[in-house]
Amino acid sequence: MQRIPDIVRVMLVSLMLGAPVMASALPDLERGVAALEEGRLDDALTDLQPLALRGYLEAQVRLARLYAERGREDDLDRAIHWYWTAHARDPRRVRIELARVLLDKGDTTAELDGLLEAAQADGDPDALALRLRLYLAAPSLIAPEQVAALAREAAQSGRASAVEAALRWYRDRLDDPALMSDATSLCARWLDRIEDCYGVLARSYRLQGDDEALDRLIQRVESRYADRTITADAVDRTARRLITSDIDAAPRMDDAYRLFALVADRLPEARTQMGRLLIDDAGIAPDSDARTLLQSAMAAGDERAPYYLGRLLMAADSAAVDPPRAYELLRQASEDDPAAHFYLGRLLERGYLGRPDKAQAAAHYLRAARGGYAKADLALALMYWKNEGVRVDPVNAYCFARLAYHQQVPGSRELIAELHAALASPIERRGQDRAEAEFRARQRARGIDPDAPAHAQLAEATP
Repeated sequence: MQRIPDIVRVMLVSLMLGAPVMASALPDLERGVAALEEGRLDDALTDLQPLALRGYLEAQVRLARLYAERGREDDLDRAIHWYWTAHARDPRRVRIELARVLLDKGDTTAELDGLLEAAQADGDPDALALRLRLYLAAPSLIAPEQVAALAREAAQSGRASAVEAALRWYRDRLDDPALMSDATSLCARWLDRIEDCYGVLARSYRLQGDDEALDRLIQRVESRYADRTITADAVDRTARRLITSDIDAAPRMDDAYRLFALVADRLPEARTQMGRLLIDDAGIAPDSDARTLLQSAMAAGDERAPYYLGRLLMAADSAAVDPPRAYELLRQASEDDPAAHFYLGRLLERGYLGRPDKAQAAAHYLRAARGGYAKADLALALMYWKNEGVRVDPVNAYCFARLAYHQQVPGSRELIAELHAALASPIERRGQDRAEAEFRARQRARGIDPDAPAHAQLAEATP
């Protein structure tokens, strides 16, 4: 059988892969590399693709980089193909680039872990940061104490990318006082180089009650944003840390509003947060209109805006009250946000749409509670205890009151005390058993094994 000439074979394969076919000039590596470095990707592809197909290692590496730079989904697949092809011949040269593209594609396999371990063993300076990024996405690949050791190593490395990776690991664990202290010390040194540090320090200073340090930090954020030396995202994240409710510290609502206003022209989500703050306290900015801000954010596509606009339009004391529109917006938001179910329940329970529908309200409260919105447990307990549209059920009342108490919902302690005084012991025990079963079911739904030795326990409700 007659052998197909190389040049014809290259052209046929190029056509199959969708690559441009050479019209007159033969492929040239130097010309392809120059085109790649100048950003002329199509011209680079014309030269590099045929040479990569013919087995030239340099062309394979450069072609992989070309596809990685393009960054589209199918291009990343092609980049991975050519990186693996080059890896078979020279692993050390392309290992870290291959790992980075695999991470960008969402790969979290043990094979990727092996690539990064080998790269770190070879002394690649980027491997440590990429390993932490992998373990954040796939914590089961490595023991927790090993990740902690890598985070400490990254924090002490003096390399910005590794320190940033360590901070991302710390950021998810700031409830641990020791890690909070480590992150605070780290951010004090890296504040002007790593933007995440502004949010970390804002949280830390609030928790410590250090108002002077927090004031200085806020002024620094404002100054650096005015100089355009930090991004709008950094300002937004800092403002959120000033009002987050996950720590026992007073929110700084006025300061947060001012920071959100700085970046509202660039970030629709900042306008949503401004509207949210005005719903809670219109006195923060008496001349601002929450409805206008939220409508603007929603028009710009912010996903949280319908939820807050729905809350605003159902408020009886709001000049913008519009219950049917509020219901529509909250239904839209409830697809992704359990809190929206709570407010749908409130609309229906209080009859804002006409006649109250307590049974439907209870159904929405239950969806909100099972989605993690703690106030809904107390609303359910009160409905079952006070006969508000559902059959009085003291067992369910105690069950949901205990779940609310576990989450420290205001008012739950008083309700537990009332139930404890009114209910016979067998009914209270049945309520306790039902609360435990509901709690375990919620743990499983969130991917937590309730039978593991260290699983969270439902708090004892002692009035």
